[in-house]
Amino acid sequence: MNNSSVLTSLRELDATRLQASSTGGIIREDGSNIDIVQTNSSSVPMCHLSTLIPFTFGDFVPQKFAFEFAAGIALAAHQLNVGDGSVIPILNGLSDRCDVKFTVSFSDTQLDSGVALEHIVDQIGRDEGSPEPRPCAFLGAYTSSNSQPTSIVTSLFGYPQVSGSSTSQELDDIDQHSLFARTVPSDADNAVPMLKYFEDVLHVKRFAVIHVNDAFGNGFVISFRRAARIYAPDMEILAIPLLEGAERQAAEELKESGFTYVFCLAFTNEVHDNLMLAAHELGVAGDGAHTWFFGDSFGGTLKGRNFEAGSALQKAYNGVGMLEVAGGLPGDPAYDSFVSELEKLRNPTDLEYLGTLFPQHTAPEYGSSPPFVDDDTFLSTELQSTYAAFFYEATIALGIAACSAISGNTLTGQTHFDHLSDGSFTGISGKVAFNTTTGTRDPIGATYRILNYISEDGSGSVAFTEFTTDKYQNGEWGELRDYIFNDGTNVPPLDRNTMPAPDADPTEWVIRILAPVGLGLLAVFLVYLFF
Repeated sequence: MNNSSVLTSLRELDATRLQASSTGGIIREDGSNIDIVQTNSSSVPMCHLSTLIPFTFGDFVPQKFAFEFAAGIALAAHQLNVGDGSVIPILNGLSDRCDVKFTVSFSDTQLDSGVALEHIVDQIGRDEGSPEPRPCAFLGAYTSSNSQPTSIVTSLFGYPQVSGSSTSQELDDIDQHSLFARTVPSDADNAVPMLKYFEDVLHVKRFAVIHVNDAFGNGFVISFRRAARIYAPDMEILAIPLLEGAERQAAEELKESGFTYVFCLAFTNEVHDNLMLAAHELGVAGDGAHTWFFGDSFGGTLKGRNFEAGSALQKAYNGVGMLEVAGGLPGDPAYDSFVSELEKLRNPTDLEYLGTLFPQHTAPEYGSSPPFVDDDTFLSTELQSTYAAFFYEATIALGIAACSAISGNTLTGQTHFDHLSDGSFTGISGKVAFNTTTGTRDPIGATYRILNYISEDGSGSVAFTEFTTDKYQNGEWGELRDYIFNDGTNVPPLDRNTMPAPDADPTEWVIRILAPVGLGLLAVFLVYLFF
């Protein structure tokens, strides 16, 4: 473990703000989102970044990826404060060019929009000079279904909000989400790589989308169909809503459809497990004929878990894939630097400080101390979620924009947003640039990948290993290694739309398959077959 503290600026600024709050030394001008904090020798403009992410699901079960997000956000704020360009070179010397300093706090949305809104109302209603700072801008939320209502409220009250993971196309509605931005492309852009993977790489003509029945899931289906009209007009897409607690119903609809390729959008290990158990029981997963892909909400579902060899879940999950917009890849210099800088936070002083920032819960499932702080794998060389990089970039984007947007002692939400959407920089995941109207990241600079999950050979308890098999850049897929399907081969199973029905006459099937090549070739085939 590293013993040298990193997050010194955040601890010092927190102490400075607390001292000033006790003496009435915090001023915020009307219409401004920035605090002017008086010290003994000067005044410091402070922009407080409030983060809304789901540290827990369900009965306060902690989610490791959210704690990684928080650590990345804290790291970004510190690097803004001190002008550290070790990850993003544009930050070099920023502290000499910009007087604004940044502090952070974290709120647990529990994946619940109502809880998230309560946090926002509480924070924007704080009194001037309160020991608990009023926000300058918001980071988050995690899901689109949380970002939609929260960004309506933050926009209404004049606060920019930037997400590193919410992808619903509905968030491009500038009438409702006028100050919302994101460092990830929208579903309208994310659907294209997966559709082209089905069309150009797997050569299938139909697939089912099993999706959560919310803005995120429904928007993704719409985006698939729009993309199909452009890139794969003959593609048939079947939408199967995944209702709460109705995983078996979704699996039954898939079985009735006869579709063998599936793209699934769901959340939590429990929902994924229940769905795959039902699908295996019904013969539509783990049978060697069905191929399942997931959206990146699947990330972490198999990590750190062991399954009994030959069990239903081991068979069902073997060979599944996941589409992920990549927040950088191992081997990329910026990504490797980011992981290395995060690992430096694994020192007693910074871990203790992060523990004070993490949400506090008394539920037994959450634990008596901040989760993961004592976990040797926390902030180690492998991150659980690629979105940690996008939230880091969101923090950097808000910081750079604040530095250019402040005028005197004033920073309005609209000016802050305008400077954010007009700016660009080279980040961990490539060029980060925004649509100047919607605030959505331009997809041209983004990279996507396919992850393939393969279980270990052997008996007893086995784990899964993930492999990056394909990389999407500049509109094209490139193969990095073989994709291994559920049947254990690298040959894509046939789309059953091209196979004969069990009771079909073989001659009829031959004619149906060969008809498109023309009657002349068919005649040659029949002469060869019978003479």
